[in-house]
Amino acid sequence: MDDKYLVGLDDYKVLDEENPIGYTRDIHSCIVLLIHREKDSILLHIESLESEIYLDNFLELIKVDKENPIKDVDIFLGKYSSIGNLSIIKFILHKLNIKYEVYDVFVNRSNETSVGYNYNTKEYYMVRMDKGKPNFTRKLVK
Repeated sequence: MDDKYLVGLDDYKVLDEENPIGYTRDIHSCIVLLIHREKDSILLHIESLESEIYLDNFLELIKVDKENPIKDVDIFLGKYSSIGNLSIIKFILHKLNIKYEVYDVFVNRSNETSVGYNYNTKEYYMVRMDKGKPNFTRKLVK
């Protein structure tokens, strides 16, 4: 099944008025970013292991764009996300004077992990799979 909302490992999706919904799942050591820009948001799933992190997409997506500047960034961590890798991301954002907040990924009772977002409503979601289809439950970030 092709899931048009899913952002795979080391991938990203631009969320806007026409394509507002995206989510990531199975987040254990990875780091998920929601880059909120003036005209859209970007959901980015960063592959991150204990001793390495893949930042190519991140570095490309945070470049200065005067037509669509970054407002802030939400950072979501898995249970096993490396604090050292988080420090690298925070350092880069700090150097670019980009505000950010750090949160834990959403976890349900079955221990599934995910982060979903709807650009139009500005709502966050826990996403679980039900018969091969995503089921979205609204969550508050804390």
